[in-house]
Amino acid sequence: MITKLKFYTNSCKFNLALKATKFILVGFFAVLIDYSTYIILNKLIYSIPVSKASSFIVATSFSFLANKRITFKSHFSIVILLKYLLLYSVTMIFNILVNDFFLAFFNNFKFQTQISFILATGGSATINFIGLNFFVFRNKHLK
Repeated sequence: MITKLKFYTNSCKFNLALKATKFILVGFFAVLIDYSTYIILNKLIYSIPVSKASSFIVATSFSFLANKRITFKSHFSIVILLKYLLLYSVTMIFNILVNDFFLAFFNNFKFQTQISFILATGGSATINFIGLNFFVFRNKHLK
């Protein structure tokens, strides 16, 4: 019994680490999409909040499709999509607020845009992984 429990615990740790690795890889490409969209829109429309929100939405769409298929190997359902949209709506607001906060905090600092972007993205990515793993794409054994 103890051997089975130890194997199950190690298996869960490995599974979580594998999911985290895949999430990071998907996230890397999502961040590239997010950042390039943010920079382009910021130059075109001169509105940081609109640029940030738009780039977040574009990257989120990519992230949903890639994480659903690659990271969590899940099927599509309306419930999953609604949970995903709820989670990402909350983290989009968080992302924009954190970005704005650090832009003000690092006012007139040479790399204020890049640092603010990294801090906002890192915070929302952490919340997203936890939310995706334990809320949106819950493991069947947790039900």
